Amino acid sequence: MISKRIAVVDYKAGNLKSVETSLKYLGADFFISKEPGKVLKADSLIIPGVGEARAAMENL
Repeated sequence: MISKRIAVVDYKAGNLKSVETSLKYLGADFFISKEPGKVLKADSLIIPGVGEARAAMENL
């Protein structure tokens, strides 16, 4: 199995803790960052948040 590094974007909104808990449970290789340079180095990207589109757009 090929391991992929996942970036979880911390934009000060959304359900970040729930995503973190789920990824830990799954044993995923991930990191949380708000720095574009780090996020762009990931293989996959998660932008957490249900119903947080406005906050996401304002903070991203």
